Amino acid sequence: MNQPKDVIAAVLDEIVKTRKDKTKGPFKSTHEALGVIREEYVQFESDVFSNCNQDACEEAIQLAASALNFVIDFKEPFELTTSCLECKFVAECFGPRDNGCRRFPEKDNRAGI
Repeated sequence: MNQPKDVIAAVLDEIVKTRKDKTKGPFKSTHEALGVIREEYVQFESDVFSNCNQDACEEAIQLAASALNFVIDFKEPFELTTSCLECKFVAECFGPRDNGCRRFPEKDNRAGI
């Protein structure tokens, strides 16, 4: 069984490779991104149905990289609030918190909570 860190490293390598490729690079539109993600999914599905596990694994890595490239290109940047920066759980947080801590509501250490 593969270690999660090795799989994540493979996905990150694929992201770097894709973004360096001048013919691919960042997505120019969400529609282009959808087309690429859909193509990767169809190839992944085909390999799974054909019981080509190694090929399916490679396609899964490409699919994950494409989905993450979508987020890289189109997601608004995460902004941590001052209260996030003061929170001792900030390293475990998933992102912005506007109405209190979503991940650890019982551990929200902001004043008045």
